[in-house]
Amino acid sequence: MCNDVGRDGASSSDLCPSSLLTTRKGKCIMGFFNWLSERMCLVPPPVFDDSSVSPVYADFVHLGLTSDSLVINFGLLPHTFPWGRHPAIVLRRVAMDFRTARKLLAALKMTIQEHERILGSIGSPAGCAAETQEFTSSAEPIHPTRVNLARVTGTPDEVVFDFVCDWKPFGNVKVVHVSDRVVTSFRTTKGLFERIASTI
Repeated sequence: MCNDVGRDGASSSDLCPSSLLTTRKGKCIMGFFNWLSERMCLVPPPVFDDSSVSPVYADFVHLGLTSDSLVINFGLLPHTFPWGRHPAIVLRRVAMDFRTARKLLAALKMTIQEHERILGSIGSPAGCAAETQEFTSSAEPIHPTRVNLARVTGTPDEVVFDFVCDWKPFGNVKVVHVSDRVVTSFRTTKGLFERIASTI
């Protein structure tokens, strides 16, 4: 606990951890957060439980915005129809706040940069719907899953998105449950990255 200068002449810096900083009044303020962050770094990362999730493959993404959320639609383009205009089929829909979206954007940037550093340029992005692109849900209505954590992993050919809706940033959380898993190509992922970067 941080205290002012004591009656015996001991300063607050003697009573607090050495990493704490003191102000002119002798109170530990900003240093407490540095000390707390050092302790939080000792907490191991959570384990992702994906035992009950069914992954889907997507070559189509569409973004939507609300006042406080970014909504991402993952789906499939109708490659089997050589004629006419057919809407894309949405298979997964996730919603996240803008803080989570910015973290996802940073993870996508690192993933794309590392892939291009090792395997070369991905090429032009693909799978991003224009504003006039028609899309529809599958047989049953798809309600958005509200997520607060996204993990990006993959292989040299594909990117895997794991979305979690019950993650708590504080506390000793050892296991988080994956609610949705989406697999996309790197070209689709690059298109998603560029759309998010231009949206938020």
